[in-house]
Amino acid sequence: MQLQLIKFLAITLIWWSNINVEYAVAATRDTRLINAGCSSINTTFPSSFFANVNETFSELRGDINNQSMHFGTSQKSREAAITYTMFQCRNYVSKSDCNDCFNTASLQILDICKKANGARVIYNECFLSVLLVALLLVALFKSIPWYESERFYQQTNELGAGVACGNKTSNATGFIGIGQEALRELQIATPKINGFYAATKTKVADGSAMYAIAQCVETASEAKCLDCMTIAYNNLQSCLPNKEGSAYDAGCFMRYSTSPFFADNQTINIAPYLKQGGSSKKWAIIGGVVGGVVVLLVLFAWRLFRKPKKVPKADILGATELKGPVSFNYKDLKVATKNFSDDNKLGEGGFGAVYKQAWKLYEKGMHLEFVDKNIDPNEYDAEEVKKIIKIALLCTQASPITRPTMSELILLLKSKSLVENLRPTTPMFIQTNTKNRALTFPNESNATISISIPSGR
Repeated sequence: MQLQLIKFLAITLIWWSNINVEYAVAATRDTRLINAGCSSINTTFPSSFFANVNETFSELRGDINNQSMHFGTSQKSREAAITYTMFQCRNYVSKSDCNDCFNTASLQILDICKKANGARVIYNECFLSVLLVALLLVALFKSIPWYESERFYQQTNELGAGVACGNKTSNATGFIGIGQEALRELQIATPKINGFYAATKTKVADGSAMYAIAQCVETASEAKCLDCMTIAYNNLQSCLPNKEGSAYDAGCFMRYSTSPFFADNQTINIAPYLKQGGSSKKWAIIGGVVGGVVVLLVLFAWRLFRKPKKVPKADILGATELKGPVSFNYKDLKVATKNFSDDNKLGEGGFGAVYKQAWKLYEKGMHLEFVDKNIDPNEYDAEEVKKIIKIALLCTQASPITRPTMSELILLLKSKSLVENLRPTTPMFIQTNTKNRALTFPNESNATISISIPSGR
């Protein structure tokens, strides 16, 4: 049974039914759908899924319109489902055209993939990707890496990568060689550029030019971007000597055309990113040598002028003023404490008591009573304090399986809604006659489970 479920989860994410299309859609510029991928598994939480999708779409649309963002991610949770969404426009696209592309993508992705729990649409000027994660399945298979949010946001290569070539051939002398070199340089430079985007214009023998761009999702690593660029570069070789071609994947895009699709002033000088070693390497070596010499001189000077100082024995019985840090021997301490008598004991640590009081206050809904009275209430957010106390109690669960990991803690601290659905059980150090309560989802069955929440980036 467990093996079948693991296969089910794997198929959900990586076995996309790919739809390659070459038709034009009504849009401002070049919003042509060149690829769509749908999961073969439909969501089991349609109402939660579509509500989450609508929220993420609204948030991303606001980022485009209000902040002129070309890349954005969003995640929303509702009941037993978390929905991840990622959108990206090509950097040369204007704000209005980016918004048009997003509107087209947000409509077509639902129209094409219906209730599929994973979907992706790719256009020449943008792409949109959506994924649903069922919290119950994550809880059962906590170690499956596919259900980490990093997996979704950082993925670059997936089944379904491909290429779309134009149908007109260039007769320019050396066009294939010029195209290969231009694309190879984009492959090398793009992963090294901040934002993972590059645009170049290369002159062709017949007086025309080749315009080319390459882009990776901004949440990818440099290594993953390079891997994706390498595949895109290899795929585009099949398009040459055609005048245009586009290579697409889950997290990257490469395109070239002899027709300008961005302005000349939008090109990027990628020459500095193509150098291997050179002067920068030379100066790095010189800097390392000089730095090493300086460190050795400092150590030599420190040993030369360092003079050991005797630690003074403190006269603690006759001391009448503070003289800074002093050291006491066993005999002095024995005299001062009257042979370590309990009459001179100042008290014990309050570690346990503090946690017990926190739990009691939590049970009564009196979280804020735990806050230091000396802190001005205007200096903190009451709801945020309650959330932090609740998260802290989640870390005290008796079973290690039910305690959140560090990556899950980060997501809980960032989220405004995930913590609301979680209920800590009575900590192991609290003596109570009531039965331990496990984390449960609202409106779900009474079956207890441990929960894992994918972390955010």
